[in-house]
Amino acid sequence: MVEPTLSSTPVAVTDLPDAVPARPTSRRARAAAWLVRAVTVVVLAAVIDEAALRFTTLGPQRYETRRTEPADKPLFAVDEVGHHDYLPGIRFAHVYDPRGDRRGYMGPLGRIEYRTNSLGIRGPEIDAAKPPGWLRILALGDSCTFGEGVREEDAWPAVLERRLADAPAARVRVVNAGVQAYHTMNEAVWLERRGLALRPDVVLLGFFLNDATETEAAVMREPFRALEAPRPWPARYSRLADAVHLWRAQRRLQREYFDATRASFDSERWEMCRLTLKYLRDLGPKQGFRFGVLVFPILYWPGGRYPFDDLHARVVEFCRAERIPVLDLAGALRAHPHPALWVHAADQHPNETAHRIIAEQTAPWLRRNGLLPEDP
Repeated sequence: MVEPTLSSTPVAVTDLPDAVPARPTSRRARAAAWLVRAVTVVVLAAVIDEAALRFTTLGPQRYETRRTEPADKPLFAVDEVGHHDYLPGIRFAHVYDPRGDRRGYMGPLGRIEYRTNSLGIRGPEIDAAKPPGWLRILALGDSCTFGEGVREEDAWPAVLERRLADAPAARVRVVNAGVQAYHTMNEAVWLERRGLALRPDVVLLGFFLNDATETEAAVMREPFRALEAPRPWPARYSRLADAVHLWRAQRRLQREYFDATRASFDSERWEMCRLTLKYLRDLGPKQGFRFGVLVFPILYWPGGRYPFDDLHARVVEFCRAERIPVLDLAGALRAHPHPALWVHAADQHPNETAHRIIAEQTAPWLRRNGLLPEDP
């Protein structure tokens, strides 16, 4: 019997069975393969992003709506034409979501408390009769002067008073007459009705850019309404969808707020602001006070670029042309990242750091412009 052996004779390709020839990949097949790979990458990235947002603090955070306590008691007396003043001798508080208090300034309950004195303004009692040897500065303004979101002692009028404690020839009292939601015309009315009785030596008016808008209720919190709004249904189940929704909503609200602010400087309201400032300038010599204007910026400058330099220039140029001493605060505040100056992650009102900077800039400016007694 002959055992089988392996042949070393090469086998020709032509001796093999017929093979299926390779076909070139069609364009449609290549496109389909590319689409599958792209969808896979997108889905994988979405899963990773969803996990990152769900299990970390990355991405925009939602906060509970700020509330006022007590909620059932009035804070203002409103006259027949809609002018409002704080009621005298009241106490109330704003309660913020503590999670957005990045500095821990508001404490574990997120409370900032306010009080008004018998004159209906923030701060301790003050006699209408000015004591001999005292210099009295009256600070008019809106919530930026009132100190929304900061303690009484941290609002810029109180800080300015401490910085002027060494003023020559007089002891200084800075009266905080800021009222939330006031604009330039409201401030002039308050001065005539109540402020002149205090016999101020200096009147400072804090001008905020929304003083010229028709809807003064749209203040610094407006761009953050989206953080407190109800979620659309996809955002209720997906942190990624929620982040996209919040990003888009914030951009829209901020754009609307900025557009309204810019448009207001071509409105009759801006003309009324100018007439009011000139009126207060002329009222000063008649009533024995010196008048000056502080221009407050909107605390937002992404990448160091402030979107309202031109509007500040219009206010400053007007004041200088009308011989009104004016201090533009934007430059000093822009040396800091804007979120570091907010009272809360969802509220652009100036915090205690911003108020301190305002006071630090105002004190020497008062002396430079002859609004305080000269050094001996």
